[in-house]
Amino acid sequence: MVVPVLMTNCQVSENPKIGPLAAHATTISTQMAKVAGRPARCATWLAIRVKTFSIMQVPRTVDAQAFAKKQAAARSGSHGTNLHARAQPQSDTRRRRRRAKKHLIRLFAIVPVQARKPVPSASRRFTSKPLPLRHPRMAEGALTIRARSMTIETPRPVTRYLSPGLFGGAACLGLLLVSAEAKADPGTDPKITGSIEQHWTTNALDSDRAVTDWYTLLRGSIDQQWGDADANARIHADFEASRYDRASIEDDRSLALSAEAFRRLEAGLELRGTLSYRVLSTGDDLGIGPLIIGTRELKQIFSAQGQFGVDLGNATSLTIEATESIEKVGDTHFQDDLISPTKLHADRILSQVAARLTRTVGEYAFGGSTSALLASVERVGFPPLQLSFFQYTAQAEAAFKGKDGSSFGLALGAQYLRGADGIYERVLPAWQANFVKPLPKGFELRGTCFGRYETSDTDDPLASWLRRAELELGLKLRENLAVGTGIFAQLKDNLLLENVERSKGVYAEATWGATRSLNIVFRVDYAQKEKTILDEHESTVDAFVGVRTNI
Repeated sequence: MVVPVLMTNCQVSENPKIGPLAAHATTISTQMAKVAGRPARCATWLAIRVKTFSIMQVPRTVDAQAFAKKQAAARSGSHGTNLHARAQPQSDTRRRRRRAKKHLIRLFAIVPVQARKPVPSASRRFTSKPLPLRHPRMAEGALTIRARSMTIETPRPVTRYLSPGLFGGAACLGLLLVSAEAKADPGTDPKITGSIEQHWTTNALDSDRAVTDWYTLLRGSIDQQWGDADANARIHADFEASRYDRASIEDDRSLALSAEAFRRLEAGLELRGTLSYRVLSTGDDLGIGPLIIGTRELKQIFSAQGQFGVDLGNATSLTIEATESIEKVGDTHFQDDLISPTKLHADRILSQVAARLTRTVGEYAFGGSTSALLASVERVGFPPLQLSFFQYTAQAEAAFKGKDGSSFGLALGAQYLRGADGIYERVLPAWQANFVKPLPKGFELRGTCFGRYETSDTDDPLASWLRRAELELGLKLRENLAVGTGIFAQLKDNLLLENVERSKGVYAEATWGATRSLNIVFRVDYAQKEKTILDEHESTVDAFVGVRTNI
């Protein structure tokens, strides 16, 4: 585009499964994060509810069949020598599954129905008065929680699934593809990347329940571009899959496809259009007292983006962009069908418009940006698992890039957030600072800090107030050998649930270039996380050896 990049991201990852984050542009749609061993969004209020109950004395393991065999042997007075216990392990396992399901129904009275109906077994024995809520307006929803009863309605869907923004983005992309060069430039061969990593972690469930496990992480991508600098088209595809040796309920898979077209017009005008599709199958675990139940959920994301750049002269440029994203989440399926498939996460439509004005003076760039984001959210749950909101951001930006490779970026402004039905409304400061500084003897120092509203990766029904600081130090020992280390600290305040999450961590990494296209990576991460309301303390060590290649 016409506008130079003002900010760069140099991040130390708090998630050992992802590794260091490379510089990237912010998008309005991110992958659903796993939340401390419980499904995201609904995790906090459910955890507060189940923390005080103990329904079964089941050890903290994900191997239900092994546990059933062990208990059958114990009843027979031996350790697996009883022939009758061996002859019917499957029937004993089914009996225990039915017993676990009965305990779940007694505790939560979870009965999937199509209309709001009280649960007779629970309503006769316990009060039918709703639980007190901190925010009365959160009482609107489709899931009704009572003292020890719960009923589920058919969720109220988002009003728009076929968005005009997607059709407009598709039309814009088609027009740009037609106008782009049909013949590929010589040398624009597909770029293929791949990596495979073997991890060992002390916290496979991402929760306060320490479960050690090995897992394999596989990534790959392919990128093809046609055209030249004035008109080009590009397609991209990438995938990621993880497989655990024991905790298979945590296995994840994702696939992303995107198409992009760019056209530079006369009189300093530029157009860019992008269409993308992403599908994710996310495995997680639901902790209820000492019982752990695996869950799986399918999520699809459709998005379209259009950008328009104008050269205003005198080294000044203006960029306007519009983005529409649709997130559709399927029902959550529970391990061994202990609970019927249930809607635990809401569908969303995110509409965003943004503008940025930039002026370049030598090595410096100055400007300002503004954006407005409207989220239309499906109403699921009581209290609601997620709320609609409107967010507005305005900030001033400055950047410097030196000839020695050093750079610095600063953005200062404010963010306004308003929740549905006026449940929350506040303006908070927003900031971000980044720097890269080459040092003598092959060292390089990178750092970043920021504060902003977080509306995607949050346990809260609305959003969280996120502050984070990161620092990295790298050293190039030889042409094909580099080492690095980094630290991070993060503070996240849930706006409605009033839970505070504190995280900190450190990592060390070494990369050896075996060939021009093959790298071998060794990395160790250590992270701590504390949640105040849940009174949870997590400590995770993750180490891996990986092979990364570029073709």
